[in-house]
Amino acid sequence: MAEDHIPENEWVTGNPLTVACKAFFGFSGESGPMIYWMKGEKFIEELEGHIREGEVRLLREHLGEKEVELTLIFDAVEEADLANYTCHVENRNGRKHASVLLRKKDLIYKIELAGGLGAILLLLILLVTIYKCYNIELMLFYRQNFGGDEAADALLLEKMTLRIKGSI
Repeated sequence: MAEDHIPENEWVTGNPLTVACKAFFGFSGESGPMIYWMKGEKFIEELEGHIREGEVRLLREHLGEKEVELTLIFDAVEEADLANYTCHVENRNGRKHASVLLRKKDLIYKIELAGGLGAILLLLILLVTIYKCYNIELMLFYRQNFGGDEAADALLLEKMTLRIKGSI
């Protein structure tokens, strides 16, 4: 159960959270296994009332071997709760531990998304306002700036037609 890599869980403060610790105990005779959670060097029982351990649940038992689960329950995650929590398991054969790190979930992507959509909406409103207030004729604007001179084009076409007829 001991891990070299500490998994990180990102969590939004103010929301409830349950973290499970599962442990497998081989046959160990008459001595009962112990399983408990700690925050740093403090037992969970020593912390505020909104963090508590659930009941130890027996998931499976076969020929004296047991698989148990102990949950760590947060009624509402607070800034002070964002830390490293360690689940300790031990029996007469030895002890192991595993940790989980709670971090604050970054909401920066939501701010960026809202800002981007807001900028697009603002630009759209600005363009519609300019169009409605100044009655800009888009086709005339395009023709004037990017299109060719239609009168010159018609005259050129007429001259080309005359040349073709004159050469026949």
